[in-house]
Amino acid sequence: MAGTTEYDQFVVRDGAPRLPAAVKAARRAQRTSSGFYRAARSEYANLAAATLDEMKAGRKTLGDMPLIVLSAGKFFPMPEESVHPAEAWREAWRTGHDEIAALSTRGERRIIAAGHAIQWEKPEAVIAAVEDVLALARGG
Repeated sequence: MAGTTEYDQFVVRDGAPRLPAAVKAARRAQRTSSGFYRAARSEYANLAAATLDEMKAGRKTLGDMPLIVLSAGKFFPMPEESVHPAEAWREAWRTGHDEIAALSTRGERRIIAAGHAIQWEKPEAVIAAVEDVLALARGG
């Protein structure tokens, strides 16, 4: 609800000060839409619906489809975590990204000097990856 600490932290907080005002407005509109929260609830409700082995078994090869997986280069433990579990979590995350990239013979993983929200912190890296995938798809 507007005016609460949670609202200010999740919606109002400017975690990406370099973004243009129009992008910030779109982000705020997204985070205040009921559809955003329905999707988030569905994601969280189904997060543990399958085991890791079941998810891996369901993966399909992507052939030679161009694929670029972006991984955060900055990783910060949650306040209640020590550095050691956070390092293990980061390694598991990167291993998973490598596995996804390996689904395509033209897959690659790029480490971006950003945290979890690469699209907000380093939008130019996301744009470059999309442009590279399009060029590869066009035969470049």
